[in-house]
Amino acid sequence: MAGLGLAARVPYDLGMDAKPTPAKLPPQDSDAEYLAAVDEGVAEIKAGKGVPYAKVRRWLLSWGSDNELPPPKAS
Repeated sequence: MAGLGLAARVPYDLGMDAKPTPAKLPPQDSDAEYLAAVDEGVAEIKAGKGVPYAKVRRWLLSWGSDNELPPPKAS
């Protein structure tokens, strides 16, 4: 099969008019609850309660090393 294009190697017809299925989001209790949780998180970040990116990155990069760091604390 060397030199054959992908279409020649696919054992079934994909159909030229096939449309991708949109990804499904995990079910939420309700959109209102979800949006309220997002608003709460944004408010915490604006209040300075977030964890700086540099600290999270350093922590993640330490995973699996001999010197794995503890999770960073919120400011």
